[in-house]
Amino acid sequence: MRELFKKIQLEEDAFLDITREKVSNGRVIGGRAEQEYYSLKFKYNECPIIMDCMLGQQSVARITCLLPKNNDLHNFSIATRSHIAVLFWAYKNRFTLETEDSMLSKFIKHNAAYKELNALSKRTKFQPAITGINKGDSYILLTEYHLFFPQRNESFMPLIQFYKDLIDYFK
Repeated sequence: MRELFKKIQLEEDAFLDITREKVSNGRVIGGRAEQEYYSLKFKYNECPIIMDCMLGQQSVARITCLLPKNNDLHNFSIATRSHIAVLFWAYKNRFTLETEDSMLSKFIKHNAAYKELNALSKRTKFQPAITGINKGDSYILLTEYHLFFPQRNESFMPLIQFYKDLIDYFK
């Protein structure tokens, strides 16, 4: 993962911070486990994108982007259907998309990065929760997901591209 983040750092002219520390493992008194923290910060079209990842006992990723508030930007959420729901109900799409904006819905559903993320979700345990919401004086794009799957590195580049496409769409 370190190599991937360094590659992204070079491509995006980003700030990268990698730290490692021992944390209590919560199981054995005095037991310690390694935890790595990756933080990558860069701007795209004047919008800050922050990728924070923890690897170790807790393996999670959180990607955020702040856009200037615009009342014309509609909230949306993308959730992942469970493998069981897909198995029993034969959904073609692993993701569910909710928004009141039909143009945004059409844009997302036809977006190449979204399709790549959906395909990744179909063949791995990639299960993101992606939201866009007007909050305070900003419009916030937020993605959260666990990193407990071997192909986790395959998720970052399509997510970055998806964020870039959304930023371009919203601006």
